[in-house]
Amino acid sequence: MSPVEYTEILLSALAAARLIGDYLREASFLTNLGIILAAVSDYAAAVDYYDQALSITRTINDRRGESIVLMNLGMAQASLGNNKKGISLVYKAIEIKRLYGFDESDGVELINLALLLIGQGQTEKSVALYKEGLSRIELRRDLVPLQTALSNLGNAYSQMGDYSDAIELFSKSLEISRKLKDAESEIHALTNIGNALSNTGKIDEAEKVFRQALTIVEGANDPMLKGNILGGIGGILAKPSQFREAISFYEKQLNIACSSLRLRNKGNALRSLGEAHTHIREFECAADYHKQALETFRLIFDRRGESDALGSLGLLKKALNHLDSAIECFKQELTIAEEIKYTNGQAHALGYLGEIHYEQNKPALAKDFFERQIKIIRQIGFRRAEGTCLWQLGRCQAALQDFDSAILSANQTIEIYAELNDERFEDVYRDLRKWKLRNLASQIYRFVKNIF
Repeated sequence: MSPVEYTEILLSALAAARLIGDYLREASFLTNLGIILAAVSDYAAAVDYYDQALSITRTINDRRGESIVLMNLGMAQASLGNNKKGISLVYKAIEIKRLYGFDESDGVELINLALLLIGQGQTEKSVALYKEGLSRIELRRDLVPLQTALSNLGNAYSQMGDYSDAIELFSKSLEISRKLKDAESEIHALTNIGNALSNTGKIDEAEKVFRQALTIVEGANDPMLKGNILGGIGGILAKPSQFREAISFYEKQLNIACSSLRLRNKGNALRSLGEAHTHIREFECAADYHKQALETFRLIFDRRGESDALGSLGLLKKALNHLDSAIECFKQELTIAEEIKYTNGQAHALGYLGEIHYEQNKPALAKDFFERQIKIIRQIGFRRAEGTCLWQLGRCQAALQDFDSAILSANQTIEIYAELNDERFEDVYRDLRKWKLRNLASQIYRFVKNIF
């Protein structure tokens, strides 16, 4: 059943409950409507339904219902960027459950709270809550919420750029989904693993995982899952510059997202199409896709999506040589990414801000951006990106006549590229030889100057 069909049924049921004055069912239907709308990323509408449900549960003193609504309302508020409010609501839900003994799903609530605390940067506290939540779930020997908890924790670590831990958690989630013979959860786990592998530069491994997921999803009737996988394969194909083939996958992903009203998926597909058309220099088409993507993410208050869309729009402006506009886009991307502690977004924006300022012959400014970027990239653990950043940092240091630092950066880059068999190894080596010669010339000049 599609979200539209389910929503129509719930609205009919809600009207009937209101007609006969059945407040308990009215609150239940309102809550379920909120859950459906949150699932398609319409969090503002979901919050409206949850608020109505919360008012009713409090009027009829339904404390169990109140705790359920508070939990969902908290997660929706967090998705709108209201993390502090979301955390407060989830805390209230847990307090009610414990006070009245409604602790049958307490582990899941603790894990939801941990997710919100990670978004606030409270890592230690969130990890403690996760451990407590997982322990409670494991005590009940209930594999379904355990599988969900592992998947959610993996997504949290991915958002922080800790892909090695994320892959480990997704793999455990995959193992449980196969034990349960749950094809949908298995596809989710494979997709998450594929995305994490892609983000660490392991393109061949990521493609194998996505292809495996696509084989399974062909037998399932879930358009959203299929759209996610099609988008993942498109992203894999785009990395070795197979953009025409990637576009065909993104277009299929967009069609599925539009037909199933998945606004977040729609935004992701539009952004991917914009990037692909930018690479093949179809700029007018790319601009249209990027504009639609940014509007979609802002419509659903998806801050991470908005950050990514601004970064993609910045790439288009850079390709058009509209450098001031590109800088503005990347600065906006960076601001949002820092607010929501989105490490990938921060690294992306800092790298391009450094690159543009270097091209504008502002090496001191560029160096500052690259130094900030390298700290984040090392936190993420993406070795190839670390090598590229060090190389760019070396160029800035050489432009500022700091040849000792430039040589050190180049040597570190060569070490990383050699480890990864990166073909740019020779290009860096040429820069290194040039900087060594310039450094020697500078030392000779200073020596002669001191004599005379």
